[in-house]
Amino acid sequence: MKPLLLSLLILLLWAGQGAAHLGPRLIMAVVPSSDIALVELITFYLEEKTGVGTDLLSMDQLRGGEALRDRSVDFILQPSSPEQSAAGSLGFGETRLYYMDRIQNDLSFSTVLPALKKLTHRVAREGIDPVRAAIAAGESPRAAARLFLLRQGWI
Repeated sequence: MKPLLLSLLILLLWAGQGAAHLGPRLIMAVVPSSDIALVELITFYLEEKTGVGTDLLSMDQLRGGEALRDRSVDFILQPSSPEQSAAGSLGFGETRLYYMDRIQNDLSFSTVLPALKKLTHRVAREGIDPVRAAIAAGESPRAAARLFLLRQGWI
């Protein structure tokens, strides 16, 4: 009986890990100095509004300016322009989110750009200082972003 219970537990844990990776995913590169509050706000908002998950990579892990051109990432979040041309960009204050054409052309991601544009306008109007303050006070960045989005009624 114990081997059966152990087998079921292992199966449930394995299935739970796989379920977390269902659905389309995008890759966002961030510079080491990126505002973690903004990163979490963008990724959580996208996941909630569009069902699209986001994997994060540090720009240190990539070949610098070639990241968008060779399509190893879908977004780059950084304060300055990337060395190569992007399909477009959205402004979050002094930081810009540069995106690849896949965001515009792949049907799996058809809701991503409209959601990001809406988030850009909301952040410009409301700011995200409460998220930064919560993180500075010791709250996890993801939890702070989630709570802020819920309180604002954005998700």
